[in-house]
Amino acid sequence: MRMFVVFMCVVFSCFACTTKEILILPEASQLPANWGRLSESRLSGSDYPLISGKYLEPPDVIQVNKSGKREFLGIEGSYYGHIPLHIADEIEHKSNVLGLDINELRIRQIDANQFTVAYITARHNLVEHLFNAYEGDFECKEGYIEFPVLSGYEMVEGRTANYQIRNVMFNDLNGALIVQTTIGPYRKYIINSKNIFKEEFYRYQLIGK
Repeated sequence: MRMFVVFMCVVFSCFACTTKEILILPEASQLPANWGRLSESRLSGSDYPLISGKYLEPPDVIQVNKSGKREFLGIEGSYYGHIPLHIADEIEHKSNVLGLDINELRIRQIDANQFTVAYITARHNLVEHLFNAYEGDFECKEGYIEFPVLSGYEMVEGRTANYQIRNVMFNDLNGALIVQTTIGPYRKYIINSKNIFKEEFYRYQLIGK
């Protein structure tokens, strides 16, 4: 829900925008202060981060506002929204073959081009989502996984929708799964505006391999 509110704020940020240059998203995979360092472990023969594991849900969340100040949001947040499950192939298991609890998330790397994300639903069913690079579900870039960027610049009910949202995934030295969400305008629409992007970081603690 919070992601949706942020999205709508960006979408309706101006009323009569003229077409400007496309803004470049800032560099990904920069951890917040005091969150340690990125892992340099890679899947053999690739630049694919080693993200397989069982993680505790919900995650720690840090939000970076426009002034650069970092706000710690405690345990708010979930995998819905910033992990784009809707683009993956869904597999519903008849039994809990992975032995997950309802507050756990399991990622399994099949190879450098496929991985799955599994969890227990509110109906206590085990659901697994298969992400496939061959189908455009993600790309591997310099040690992190990037999902397709959502962007738009169009008129919606007399208002200009001007946004882009990027989600990337990697891990830290402790094995925690990190998801970084970057949100901002797609085109520059205010003269002399810095057009600062907003960032959110989600950290899922590793509890097993």
